[in-house]
Amino acid sequence: MLHILIIIGWIMAIGCMLYLAKGMLQDRLHVRRARKLAIRNALRAKRRERFIENRRYLMRQAGHPIPPRSDVVKVDRKQTQNLFGWVTLILWQAYWIIEIADQFKKSDHPLQLPYFFLFIVMVVIPYGIYWFARRRRQRPIEL
Repeated sequence: MLHILIIIGWIMAIGCMLYLAKGMLQDRLHVRRARKLAIRNALRAKRRERFIENRRYLMRQAGHPIPPRSDVVKVDRKQTQNLFGWVTLILWQAYWIIEIADQFKKSDHPLQLPYFFLFIVMVVIPYGIYWFARRRRQRPIEL
């Protein structure tokens, strides 16, 4: 009986070792992928900045008015959008929590609430809006 327990212990130890090795390898690959992505994004940002500066230079040479850089305006607009987004999310969640509590109190069978609908309303819709807004912010239209 003791031999069987020792064998089971060794099998569990080997299984844990393989599981940890797999996790370590995945973390290493994730770090490498993140580093490559950061380098690629830095190069793209540098290229985009160079393109914008060249475009400004050509406009200046052609005698066209040059609009001001939009960096300062972006910071203020981003803070306002973040504040508006958080307030809207909190109000949205509060409204639906109050509705759920009201339905829970009124219902004879409170576990019969449409949980899939509640999941969509409380998780999927806010995440979809966040995802869409984030994608729009990542591709700014600059001069």
